[in-house]
Amino acid sequence: MNKEAFVRAVSARCGILLSDAHNLVGALLESLTEGLAEGERCLLRGVGTLHVVQRRGGKRRNPRTGEEVEIPPYRAVLFRPSHRDRPHP
Repeated sequence: MNKEAFVRAVSARCGILLSDAHNLVGALLESLTEGLAEGERCLLRGVGTLHVVQRRGGKRRNPRTGEEVEIPPYRAVLFRPSHRDRPHP
């Protein structure tokens, strides 16, 4: 599901105008982005948790050319689904 399909689903489920749903989804994503940029953990009960982790850099190899490339350390966003949504082993 892409963002546009998500906006349409929110609009249909909530019975609101498409433009209002677009504003609502945009505000939600913007708030999540700002929180994650500040290093906060975003807990959405019943959905999951978004948090930022620091990845170490290092040397990686380009599989096409075999050339080694130096990758600097970077931050990545991880999503962990809530316990209710996780598949049982």
